[in-house]
Parts: sequence; C-alpha cells; structure tokens
Amino acid sequence: MAQLPPDHYAIFKNITRYHFVDQRTTYRRLGYFGLRERNGQMIDGFLRPYRDMPKQLCSNADFRAKICGGDPALPSIIQKNDLPHGVPQGAPISDLIANFYLLDFDVVMAGYARSRGGRYMRYSDDILLILPGGASEASAAIGFATAEMRNHGPELRIKDSKTCVAQFERRAGALSFRHLPQRPDEPAKNGFEYLGFRYDGHRVYVRDSTISRFFAKVAGAANRDGWRHVEANPAMDVGQMISGFDFSLFSQRFSRRKKENLTDDYRSWTFYSYLKRSAEAFGPKGDRILKQAKGFDDFMKARVEGAIVRAAAKRGVADKTAG
Repeated sequence: MAQLPPDHYAIFKNITRYHFVDQRTTYRRLGYFGLRERNGQMIDGFLRPYRDMPKQLCSNADFRAKICGGDPALPSIIQKNDLPHGVPQGAPISDLIANFYLLDFDVVMAGYARSRGGRYMRYSDDILLILPGGASEASAAIGFATAEMRNHGPELRIKDSKTCVAQFERRAGALSFRHLPQRPDEPAKNGFEYLGFRYDGHRVYVRDSTISRFFAKVAGAANRDGWRHVEANPAMDVGQMISGFDFSLFSQRFSRRKKENLTDDYRSWTFYSYLKRSAEAFGPKGDRILKQAKGFDDFMKARVEGAIVRAAAKRGVADKTAG
C-alpha cells in the first residue's frame, strides 16, 4: 500500500483531526460581542459594526490566554473533530479531496453512461448523467448511482432532495423541457440546474435561488447600513438622513455597472461581474442573465430608505418632510 511522505501525512492528519472554535463564542470571549443597549433594551449583539472587525482578532498572548485556556478563569473554547471523517469547510484541500476521492466512482459511472450511449460528468459533489430514454431509464440510473456511491464510502450518500430528473426532446428543430419528479412532494422545476445555472432548452439563466440569495444579502446589508446611518446622525430628520445616505457607495459593494473592466482577478468581482461574465460565456443562450437583476437599483434604494424610516421611528426621530 502506498504511503504519503511524512510532510504530506502531517498536513493530512491535521486537516482531518482539525480543531475549531465557535465564531460567536470567540467574539464574546474577545469582547466584540455581548449585551448592548438598543431602544432602551439590553440585547445581545456586536459591540462594534461587524464590517469594522479587525482581520486579526487578537494578539498571540490573548489567543493563548482567552481562547486556549491559559487564563485559569477562562477555560479553553477550542473543540476537536472526533469524527472518523470530514475536513473543515472552505479549507483549500477540501475541493481537491472531494474530486480525487470519487475517481473510482467516476470510472464506473462513465462506463455506465457510455454503455447506454450517454455521458457522465462530475464537478466536486455536482453529478450530471445524460442518457437517452425516459422515466424508466432515469429511475434505473438513479438506483445504480445511489448503490454505487455507497460502494465508495460508507458515509457517502446521494440525497433524494438534491436529485433532479429532466427530459429534453427535440421538436420542430427546438428542444423542449419537461421535469420528471421523483417524489410526490418534489417542487416543480422550470429548467435543468447544474453548477449554478438553469437551462430550459432555449435559454440559460442563473439559478433562481442564487438571485434570491443575492437580493436577500442586499436587503440585509441595507437594513444594517440604514440603522447605522440613523445612529450616526441623531441630529438629522428622516428626510435629511435619506438624502444624506451614499447610495452610490452602497451599490458598488454589489454592482459596478458603468464600464466595468472584467479582469481575471476574482477578488475585484461583484455579483454583477459574475452575471456579466456568465452572459458572455453562454453567448446568445445567455442573453437573459443580466435581465435577472433588473430593478436592482430601485430595490436597493427602497430597502435602505425603509430601514432608515423604521430605525428613525424607533428612535423617535421626526420626519420634517412629512405633511
């Protein structure tokens, strides 16, 4: 049996027998999270804006004393992964392991697809199996893949809730899409989804859930920034607060629309960068992608204004523009 070199094995051992701390517990221990006053009530919350949190949360000495249990009055909050499987989510090696761990499974599934005139693809934990046929062939393929997956790891599962079967038929020179539900409670699909995109036989879209999460993220940021703006400007009335809010700066965190230069440095991308690159990659079939974010500016502005109005009302700030 082949063995890893000692230095590689040391990394493997530490990445599987990893240690971790709970984020909220850590913030509380270091004094960034705790009871704070809001509207006359004491509630749990961040004691400074989350976005102003330092990248290095504490010094080495504070880490040893407050996190590792060096201070007798502060027991260690470090926990250990005692499970016989798993690596930290987001670790650089996580995607690599996910891909090489199922290489033998890939060989079996690729052979299964070829023998039936189809094609098999996988990226990390997203599996795509394309086969000729209909519902019976799909059911047989799901059964085969589910059983085969268990042969390659006792803890590996193909979740029923994540499985989707779609049928495409060519009619009059065009593809038609039909969702073939596998469970009575399975919600209807308006296209086949893979790697963050949806295809209905005519056009490619970014998944609806991705768009929904983006708008929810914007709504959350608008609410937080609106509250902070009110707290930072107690002498202003509501109208002055709204007119004084920098909507342009807020928008740039999510969407740089004007003459955006799409570089290869993903760290400079916004969600709009992602939409624009996707539309260009899919060509004519992706011409609806940018339209999925239509109305973003109006949505953003309405959410910020709503947050300011609600925060001001709770703080008893008058709206001198009313009436």
